[in-house]
Amino acid sequence: MSVNVANQYRKLLEDIAAIEDGFDRRTQIIEQALLRELHTPRGRFEEARLNLLSNLIAAGRLEIKIAFLEKDSHICQGIDRPAIN
Repeated sequence: MSVNVANQYRKLLEDIAAIEDGFDRRTQIIEQALLRELHTPRGRFEEARLNLLSNLIAAGRLEIKIAFLEKDSHICQGIDRPAIN
């Protein structure tokens, strides 16, 4: 009986590790998509706007959340952009 419990526990740990790995890979895909879309500021006006945003975030006055849409289990980059596999 104890061998069976040990096997079930080992399988449970393997399942948990597989789930965590899936979330890690998903997070990496999202991070890569975001980094591809970021660019350096184009001019002083854009740089000043980004500086204001960063100051508001640092002061705890602004929180930015980014949402991704899913279509057929793939993350969509935008309305007219293909999904990321």
